[in-house]
Amino acid sequence: MHKSLLTACLLLTTITNSPAQETLTVSGQIKDAADGEALPGVNVVVTTLQVGTTTNAYGHYSLRLPAGAHEISFSFIGYESIVRTTDPHQDQVLNIEMRAAVIELGQIAVSAHQADEHVESIEMSAAELDIQTVQRTPAVLGEADVVQTIQLLPGVTTVREGAAGFNVRGGAADQNLVLLDEAIVYNAAHLFGFFSVFNADITKDIKIYKGGSPAQYGGRLSSVLDVRQKEGNAKEFRGKAGIGVLSGRLLLEGPVANGRGSYVIAARRSYGDIFYNAFSSDKSTAHFYDVNFKGNYNINDNNRLFISGYRGRDAFKVADIFGNAWGNTTATIRWNLFSRRLFANFTGVFSRYSYDSDTFTAGAEHNWLSHITNYKLKADFSYSLSEGNAVNFGASTIHYNFTPGTIKPIGKASSVVPTELDQQNAIEPGAYLSLDHQLTDFISLQYGLRLSAFRRQGAQDLPAYRDNQPIVYNETLSRYEAGVVDSVISFGERENIQSFAGLEPRASARWSLTEASSIKVSYNRIRQYIHLISNTTASQPLDIWRPSGPFVEPQTANQIAAGYFRNLQDNTYEASIEAYYKKMNNQIDYVAGADLTVNNNLETELLKGEGRSYGVELMVRKRTGQLTGWLGYTWSRTERQVPGLGNGDPGINNGRYYPASNDKTHDLTLTTVYALKPRWSLSTNLVLATGPPSTFPASRYEFANFIVPQYETRHGARLPTYHRLDLGLTYTTANENSWAFTIYNVYNRRNSASVYVRQNENDKLVTEAVQTSLFGILPSITYNRNF
Repeated sequence: MHKSLLTACLLLTTITNSPAQETLTVSGQIKDAADGEALPGVNVVVTTLQVGTTTNAYGHYSLRLPAGAHEISFSFIGYESIVRTTDPHQDQVLNIEMRAAVIELGQIAVSAHQADEHVESIEMSAAELDIQTVQRTPAVLGEADVVQTIQLLPGVTTVREGAAGFNVRGGAADQNLVLLDEAIVYNAAHLFGFFSVFNADITKDIKIYKGGSPAQYGGRLSSVLDVRQKEGNAKEFRGKAGIGVLSGRLLLEGPVANGRGSYVIAARRSYGDIFYNAFSSDKSTAHFYDVNFKGNYNINDNNRLFISGYRGRDAFKVADIFGNAWGNTTATIRWNLFSRRLFANFTGVFSRYSYDSDTFTAGAEHNWLSHITNYKLKADFSYSLSEGNAVNFGASTIHYNFTPGTIKPIGKASSVVPTELDQQNAIEPGAYLSLDHQLTDFISLQYGLRLSAFRRQGAQDLPAYRDNQPIVYNETLSRYEAGVVDSVISFGERENIQSFAGLEPRASARWSLTEASSIKVSYNRIRQYIHLISNTTASQPLDIWRPSGPFVEPQTANQIAAGYFRNLQDNTYEASIEAYYKKMNNQIDYVAGADLTVNNNLETELLKGEGRSYGVELMVRKRTGQLTGWLGYTWSRTERQVPGLGNGDPGINNGRYYPASNDKTHDLTLTTVYALKPRWSLSTNLVLATGPPSTFPASRYEFANFIVPQYETRHGARLPTYHRLDLGLTYTTANENSWAFTIYNVYNRRNSASVYVRQNENDKLVTEAVQTSLFGILPSITYNRNF
């Protein structure tokens, strides 16, 4: 596989480079002059040829040009532009340090973006957020939050307020590849979803792909959320501390080895439990903490080493009744190799998500421990071919260990029998090749192919079901039941249980209509080999992940998208409209009353179906001036179809398409930041969305003096329309310290988190619907200090 990729790259190089014309290479790295941080996304343009590129995630660029002197312009919103002239006779390394532009008081400039990228980039269905926008956006209890902010973008939603995870273009919460410095984060939520695991103080770059993702990404159907941490100040020691209603934070950064490297470390902890325990003795608690670290070292001009890590943990305990703890641990080591035409990144990653639960019910005291762990090795290469052309290729492998549950009794009085659900192991290798091709001055292409595979391994004992049916339908009782086990098949250590493989083509094209407008189209196919088993509408602390294998096939998705992009008033405004259609196969759903906890044979609770999602997204965004922000609107439909087993059984909703749990027809958001005075800014969020689908009983019957509700149509009703307004006011002092005042849900809208039915206490024959809400009006104050 690796030899084939290298051969293809050499062939492309031979074809693209003309021997009739002498060429030279200009390459280098671009950094912030103030702190030495690499600047990704800088626009590097050869003004004499009108060709160019952008810096990658590590600030590196490379251009292959005809011999001769050329003027190269380096530009980036929020920074002073720089022009350099190249050496006309030889390859040249141009390392650039860019200085922040002097912004007029009362004005705002959003950085981490090139001025015309919206129109000129071949990327579509993608969005970048700078951390300044995240920190200015009003949030619950004033806690700046990455995930809450991306939910304000078109095409990104959540099933309900305070839900863990997010949904992209109709995808489920487990269909998002969430990366922190290239390490997989399996549950990105603190406190059951009220806040995310990403500490805004140490976050540098945020990018989400909703479709048209490059071939280097794979493993999830719906999106990629790529979060990168800061590298640390390589010029001087600096620090930042913050305290708010919910948590306290501290960040320290500085140079190492006389500026050849740098480090940054950040810590955050909520402290509500500290005040609660000071006035209560029932030993209840609810808190979270996380610690982030990153360091880098320049071995020489061509080699750079990075190491980063994250540890986060939540704890929730109710007196002596039960207690839960859960969290993520990640570690990443990366080696960047620079040359004139080749950039290489070698990565090793460790990721683990674990869940620990204690139950103290008398006589049934027990502990439940589960986790998913993966080790990943990856190599990525980018090779500059000729003007405007580059080839990207690489390979990776991931080893998974799934431990769904180990149950142990607590104390001698417990009657719980020790139980260990089967561990599962798998390997997921992959390789990709893609080409960035500037066909003409007006047309650019990006096309590639990803080959992914998955191998489910032992040791494990698996049941062999009669007629190969793990689930059957009982027509007499009108219900699904577990299939009959005829025998058990034993697989040894590392023995192959089942293998899968498939090709994932990716293609994007951009046609520039004018200097300020373009049309873009994209297509991508993606395969997903691991599944989140949960019959709730959002990811929860007890997340049970399961690999593909016998009875559970890989999920696949095909998505096409097309859009019109336009910049207005000299790139002051960005406007776009995108339409998309996504078809998803091998989607998992559950029989009524499915038992998903202590179950070694989950296939007896699962039904297979398909899904489809389609919609239109509109966005208008302003990045500079006294007023910045965006207006986004999405019209979409997300549906599932589960026809059943094909033996006369009803499936779900008699095999008809029905709204998925994350279906929202209309979703409107308005996010603004307005510079009131030189040191004051006002920020707002306005959210208006269709309520999510819900299932209510259609009838009821009485059994043994109990009223039993009878459900028929799944998701046949909807919760009320969701809407709220948030306000934030920030005062920044002369030395960059700040006070932030936030009001979440200004007019105290009691939005529905859920609606359930119950019998009236005074008349059991009367059934009543009860609405639960999470947040009313929530004011907060936060103080941040730099030193």
